[in-house]
Amino acid sequence: MCGQRLAASASDSAADPSGTEKRGTMILITGATGAVGGGVLAELSDAGVSVRALTRRPEHPFPAGVEVVVGDLHDAATVERALDGVRGLFLFPEAPTVVAEALRRSPVGRVVTLSSSTVLDRPVDDVIARRHREAEAVAEASGATWVHLRPGAFASNALRWAPAIRAGDVVNGVYGDAVNTPIDPADIASVAARALIDERLENIALTLSGPQALSAHEQLGILSEVLGRSLQWRELDLSQARAGLAAHADAAMVESMLGLQAQAVRTVPTLSPTVREIIGHDPRTFADWARAHAEKFR
Repeated sequence: MCGQRLAASASDSAADPSGTEKRGTMILITGATGAVGGGVLAELSDAGVSVRALTRRPEHPFPAGVEVVVGDLHDAATVERALDGVRGLFLFPEAPTVVAEALRRSPVGRVVTLSSSTVLDRPVDDVIARRHREAEAVAEASGATWVHLRPGAFASNALRWAPAIRAGDVVNGVYGDAVNTPIDPADIASVAARALIDERLENIALTLSGPQALSAHEQLGILSEVLGRSLQWRELDLSQARAGLAAHADAAMVESMLGLQAQAVRTVPTLSPTVREIIGHDPRTFADWARAHAEKFR
């Protein structure tokens, strides 16, 4: 999409969050308790759009008026029930075969996919990239209008350091020189909300980034300033990093995560203007995100 078209969308968004779609159109949010999905749900609900959440956690404090369907994307009957009467879908990248079959029998006319920038430059066998490529393929094969959101690293990835920061001043990690463009999940959610209701965004992949390229060292330095601490980075060797990650992920995922960070040491990331073009203001900085979530590190 050309810059002029995106700028027009951003202007409309600032004036009228409901966009060009009717407020009565039902939109289904998957991953509805996550940082991005929850943000999408809240923005649409606040704008008066009819929203339904598919969730394993019905006790979650959803906004008033949100319909809740209990279940997950791996259960075909639940997915079909959740899609009944739905015209728009925010698709979390999970269970592609089940979702693809349900979409073929649904009235959904618009799918916004939470994808990843890894689809652009990671190997075919990379498990993170493959998961997101499969989700994009589901959306494109559905017959609906689609929009893929391809963010890079989330600012919230820094929460993996929170236990160490709460316990002391040293953060252990690998590839401290890896440079990413951390984006606040709230900005991804704002773009997704616009994409779900603005018909001018059609069959397009949007690469999203934060406003700065920052190494892990630099992100930790920003957290030091925000928290009033003197935090230190301790570089692990690869064997130590693998052992630590293996406690939380399988071998293929571990290698995918390490490969992604190794690549971020070797390449210079590109800053994307798309967030500003879509929502009408600059994306939040990592420092903005850190200040908003400082209590999680204390």
